[in-house]
Amino acid sequence: MQISVWTASGERRGAVRRRCLDPLEPASEPELRVVTSRFASVSQSPKKWIAFGVAVAVVLALDILSKSLAEAHLPLGEYREVLPFLGLERTMNTGVAFGLLAGRPVLILVARGLALTVVLAYLFIETRPLLSGIAAGLLVGGSVGNIVDQIGRGYVTDFLKLPWWPNFNVADVFIVAGVGLLLVSLVLTWRKAEESARTESSSDPPSEDTTA
Repeated sequence: MQISVWTASGERRGAVRRRCLDPLEPASEPELRVVTSRFASVSQSPKKWIAFGVAVAVVLALDILSKSLAEAHLPLGEYREVLPFLGLERTMNTGVAFGLLAGRPVLILVARGLALTVVLAYLFIETRPLLSGIAAGLLVGGSVGNIVDQIGRGYVTDFLKLPWWPNFNVADVFIVAGVGLLLVSLVLTWRKAEESARTESSSDPPSEDTTA
């Protein structure tokens, strides 16, 4: 969009191009270079990848340790109450989280692969390095933990039990937490876009009729 600039005598001095939120207006080459540069700097941020790596490592360690303890100390199918709303009951889950897609290993691997692809794409796109690194790390760590279990044993060890809820494990808990953080980041991004749009709209000068 262009805004004509006029002198007091009515002489047109030229046109000043300003940034516009209209998605139909193509961005200029300098604008594209700025956006690309910012995207690359965020994608390559050490903070993002450190947070991602630490989250994956912590989730995998806790998942492997908890499953090993459950295998060693919980007889299959035996229920032990820990709290009024939480118990321990080891089961063999041949599906995905909460027993979904049980008995369909190929479909399970395809679904997990697609989910990991989406998470990694989010990791590259999200501009908040710490939030995106932790959220993606929780999701990837939990998913990889269950994939390793599924491939190595043919089933996933579940041992946490809530009333009226299918059995699950530590990896599932972290996956749910990662999804929650991802939703938070999407809400923050939406709110930031709304605020930017309002700021841009309020800062627009009144349009002038240049046909007179």
